[in-house]
Amino acid sequence: MSYAFITYLSTGWRTVYYWCIAWEAVAVVAMFFLYHPPSFETKHQVDGKTKLQLLAEMDYVGLFTFSAACILLLLGINWVSLRRIHDYN
Repeated sequence: MSYAFITYLSTGWRTVYYWCIAWEAVAVVAMFFLYHPPSFETKHQVDGKTKLQLLAEMDYVGLFTFSAACILLLLGINWVSLRRIHDYN
């Protein structure tokens, strides 16, 4: 579809971006009018827990460990990609 815009329209490749912006605007308007998420009270009717109770039950050690592992993984990928190929030989 984008190839057809670029090839057959006089406006060129910018038309593809304008078309995407229009679809994104339609999606934002549709989400605003059609998406009604449940409230906190509705989601927690069964267990009856408050926000503070749920916050107290959070696994902070696991959260820290997972966050640190993700950061170290991304740093490692970044640092390896910065090295040149002949550095490994």
